[in-house]
Amino acid sequence: MPAHIGIGGNLKTGVKFVVASLAPTARMRHARQMVGNRMLQRLQEQAQMKKHDRETECTSYGGFRYYLDHFDPNYVAKPGEQNARYSEQSEWDLYLAQGTAFDITCRRYFEIFRGMKMVLITHKSDTNKLKRIEAYPAGEKMRVLWTSA
Repeated sequence: MPAHIGIGGNLKTGVKFVVASLAPTARMRHARQMVGNRMLQRLQEQAQMKKHDRETECTSYGGFRYYLDHFDPNYVAKPGEQNARYSEQSEWDLYLAQGTAFDITCRRYFEIFRGMKMVLITHKSDTNKLKRIEAYPAGEKMRVLWTSA
């Protein structure tokens, strides 16, 4: 299970199901008549979609750099492009900028671990701010490479 999915998310989904089941509205009466656990399944799918919206998977160093460069505090969007993503200037200068020791480490990860993916995760409350970078080497455990301060 990825590090950013905890028991809290699962409990919230269960509580939403119970609240929805007990609500006296016509919509909820209809939902209670649904066959099986389709409503619970739908709530779990919605939670997964929200999680998926916060994550960007990269399977190559070029793709990783492309998405990471959008978090540069000094990034200038091209005409017709809207970019509201950001990171702290100190974090960018020390770790996330191209050519830093962290960047070289990430490049080496892609060179050494073939078929690896890196996931850029944003905050739940601010989906434009970078929260964590995780690496998933093929056949090995997930590694957290960077987290925001």
